[in-house]
Amino acid sequence: MAEGSRELTPVEIKDFTLEQLRQIFEIRAADISVYIGIHGRVCLSSEIESACLNGAIVQVNLETAALVDVMEDESFQYAFGELQEDAA
Repeated sequence: MAEGSRELTPVEIKDFTLEQLRQIFEIRAADISVYIGIHGRVCLSSEIESACLNGAIVQVNLETAALVDVMEDESFQYAFGELQEDAA
């Protein structure tokens, strides 16, 4: 922790506004990976693409959500046995 700074208490964190929470996700997105689940022996995860307010919640959008089909992602292709090896 930086000199002169202190940890926030749980009460202070709970008092963040939704906009402040959204900003934290946006600013620290590169430091967060979201676990989606496991299929077979493949752990599926995604990075945060963006965060926005959606009514009374913060909506976190994953990079995989930006795909037309999540099967475009190589991890999903591998997990579900659809990864095609490049022809040599």
